[in-house]
Amino acid sequence: MGKGIGPSRNSARNEIFVIAAIVVAAWYCFAQLDVFEYVIEFIHEMETYELDEVVLGILLAGIGGTVYAFRKHRQLKRESAKLEQAEEEVVWMAQHDHLTGLPNRKFLHQLCEHPDFKSCAETGQSHAVLVLDLDGFKSINDLFGHAGGDDLLIQVGDRLNWLMAEQTVLRVGGDEFVIVLRNVDTAQAKSAAREVVKALNEPFQINGNQTEASASVGIAMMPDHAPTLEIARVNADVALYEAKHRSKGSFKMFTKQLGTAMSERSRIEQQLRGAIRDGQLSVHYQPYIDLQTKEIIGFEALARWEQSDGTFIPPSTFIDIAEKSGQILELSELLFRKACKDAYNWPGNRTLSFNLSASQLRDRLMAKRVFRQLEQSGLSPERLELEVTESCFVHDHEAVIATLIDLKNAGVRIALDDFGTGYSSFSRLTKVEFDKIKIDQLFVQECNDSARMKKIVGAIFALSKSLDTTIVAEGIETHEQLQTMQQFGCDIGQGYLFGRPVPAEKALELLAADQIVISDSAG
Repeated sequence: MGKGIGPSRNSARNEIFVIAAIVVAAWYCFAQLDVFEYVIEFIHEMETYELDEVVLGILLAGIGGTVYAFRKHRQLKRESAKLEQAEEEVVWMAQHDHLTGLPNRKFLHQLCEHPDFKSCAETGQSHAVLVLDLDGFKSINDLFGHAGGDDLLIQVGDRLNWLMAEQTVLRVGGDEFVIVLRNVDTAQAKSAAREVVKALNEPFQINGNQTEASASVGIAMMPDHAPTLEIARVNADVALYEAKHRSKGSFKMFTKQLGTAMSERSRIEQQLRGAIRDGQLSVHYQPYIDLQTKEIIGFEALARWEQSDGTFIPPSTFIDIAEKSGQILELSELLFRKACKDAYNWPGNRTLSFNLSASQLRDRLMAKRVFRQLEQSGLSPERLELEVTESCFVHDHEAVIATLIDLKNAGVRIALDDFGTGYSSFSRLTKVEFDKIKIDQLFVQECNDSARMKKIVGAIFALSKSLDTTIVAEGIETHEQLQTMQQFGCDIGQGYLFGRPVPAEKALELLAADQIVISDSAG
């Protein structure tokens, strides 16, 4: 196959043809109008003054200048068209997602300034904003790799674009999409959300494999819930958070109550920032009991946050906020530092158990942070036990495993918390030699009510014993549950039957007794 003529050669050849055509056309016109006769006569007259050559040169220069000007004009016109096209492409690329081709966050910002969305309260028009993201997208990304995750996002974008062909569909980042519905009422907005959830519940094909991915949707109406598109998008995001919290693969309409709850959450986040800075959070300790000797062998450190009025904000609330606001590392370091100092004063070899979050384990400097706090407090690594959940291994599990191995090599004990409730995998047990496995309280509290549950608990105990791993039953609240765990051969127990979490000074008082006093009820 020939290479053909390059663009520059084609352009030059075309210019020659154009110039030749202009010259021929001009020559023909001049001949028809007898222009040449007048020119010749004029030149003969100039011979008298010996200016004939000058005049002829001026005429030829004029013709050449005209041709050159025409050529330059065409060239500038082409360059201007190319520049305009390039500018349009740059603007389009800046306002659209490179992966799905959908409008992006910048496009959304410009859309917020559109008159339809800035004066809908005055015009009486009603619009809706739907914010959605995929449930479990990170797991799919881990399973199929980033290329598979990108493929899924492209397919999601295509489905949404097809489903909402008459509306505006945007991808604003990650697995988050926004749909702007013009001139719809509340019923129509809910119907659209229902269609989106249904469409994204259909299986996807990734790398030849069929997989499923659901989506949660938050809805906000304009002007009922927000005067502008920008505020409506924020409120729809609040509704999305509530939808994901309640049930995956569902939708939720924004309400004033949700707005109040989000404002309260924002208030707590700001207060938490100050509490961490000023060291206002405290640590309480719940005992671990040797079920044979009834002795306290250690304590689990639990975060507590007491307000100025004496009330406590639940740990589930402020720890979740710390995770989502990026304050979890500072919070954990504060609590860990206090716990190490308290544990140093415990007599004997009582251990300190401290919970690590997934965010902490993904921190490559986590092991160094732990060693630094141990060194500063004087607490021996052998007296420290770090508890991790199975969900910590879902993302970046190689880094998590490397961190845990570094800690174990230094003498720190590692316990697998809430076993059986997360992303259970026996491969975790082969890559990290856990010192303890903690049975979640769900199994402990339902064991006596279900024969099937009792078999599952028995299998967990058998697995633990075969691995020579100490097993801990948490959430023991009744004597009946205690007896069942002892029959299984449980080593260590924890729960309200043995004691609730107490401040550091109360923990020292408990350690002053030889044995724990088991209450008649968990009360």
